[in-house]
Amino acid sequence: RPGDLTILMRGNQGVRSVYRALLDAGVPAVSFSEDSVLDTEVSLAVEQLLEALVKPRYEAHSRVLMTGPLIGMSAAKLDDLADSEWEKWFDTLVYWASQWAERGFMTAFRGLTRDLRIFEQLLSSLDGERMMTDLRHLSELLHTAERSMAAGPERLLRWFKEQRDQSDRRDTDAGKQRLESDSDAVQIMTIHKSKGLEFPVVWCPDLW
Repeated sequence: RPGDLTILMRGNQGVRSVYRALLDAGVPAVSFSEDSVLDTEVSLAVEQLLEALVKPRYEAHSRVLMTGPLIGMSAAKLDDLADSEWEKWFDTLVYWASQWAERGFMTAFRGLTRDLRIFEQLLSSLDGERMMTDLRHLSELLHTAERSMAAGPERLLRWFKEQRDQSDRRDTDAGKQRLESDSDAVQIMTIHKSKGLEFPVVWCPDLW
């Protein structure tokens, strides 16, 4: 079974390469590296989401968000949106922006991901589980920061941008990527992460 196999790599680049190759071959796989979740594609997408919520009627921010990985709308479909569809979109953002300001980030995040079917969109991609794990992780980091700083939406957005842009200011342990699941899938990780763990079958393709 795939879940019996663990692949150990020397570094994070090897983890990413093997993970992508297995997914492309249709083999279920999960990965764990020393990379920061703040350096991922999903992190950039979350920043775009926050920007769209802070300025919910600013079309430029919405366009970036809508064509990004969280929404996945094609440029052609975006250009064909009717005025009524744009109004519905802006109304959704305005509502959840108000919920963020009144009830906190996590309330808005959960509601917006449900309304926009963000989880379904992510899971439709090959590395959907990886992206879902990163998205949940980032939402927890934002929730924790919001509470510790008593931050409103604009302050939380500034904090998140600083975390993404200035790696020396991060809590490195909190930001390390998590293993996306423990399902029946090949596990890929660095040899450093494997210390103290036991696996039925281990393959180390780049140690020699």
